[in-house]
Amino acid sequence: ALKLAVVGRPFAGKSLVAQQLAEALSLRVVMAHEVVHAAVAAASRADEVEGEEPSAGAKAAQLLREGQPISDDLMVTLVADAMRAVDPVSYAGVVLDGFPRTAAQAKALEAALTGYAPDAKEAAKPRASRLAPPPEGDAPEEAEVAHAAGLDLVIRLDIDDEVARKRALGRRVDPETGVVYHLEFEPPPTDEGLNDRLV
Repeated sequence: ALKLAVVGRPFAGKSLVAQQLAEALSLRVVMAHEVVHAAVAAASRADEVEGEEPSAGAKAAQLLREGQPISDDLMVTLVADAMRAVDPVSYAGVVLDGFPRTAAQAKALEAALTGYAPDAKEAAKPRASRLAPPPEGDAPEEAEVAHAAGLDLVIRLDIDDEVARKRALGRRVDPETGVVYHLEFEPPPTDEGLNDRLV
């Protein structure tokens, strides 16, 4: 299955590009905030069994109830689980919309999808002096084994500050439908009721 990610600055058009890729390639769009919402909702419907480790959704729900942020590790677990749960009959793969957001999330996602953790591998190597390296043959080098990447393609979108500001200031959302408009680029239809409720 194809695994893509669209990342970049706020207002760069990540959701639009992710949606276009999904339509063109028959992919399922995975958004981190929707994954959290679905996992928390599923955890609230599930019966907790005493003595069992709480689900990732239950852990996320607890953190949110306490007003705490969701850790990168937990977020990666939720996103990786959502990626694995995509129906391969209905979709040719997934496209992540705006995730991972940080280098730490990207490394954790790679580890969750493939088991490859380059930082752990580097930490396990013995340190050697660069000024006085060990004699040849004393410390045989391990051959670097290539691994299959967790994501097939990452698309990074970038825009300059002025364009980002213009996109941010013109954006309007219909709170009833969730439809996003832009006053200049994609204006809302001329409907008095709609225009009054836009935020």
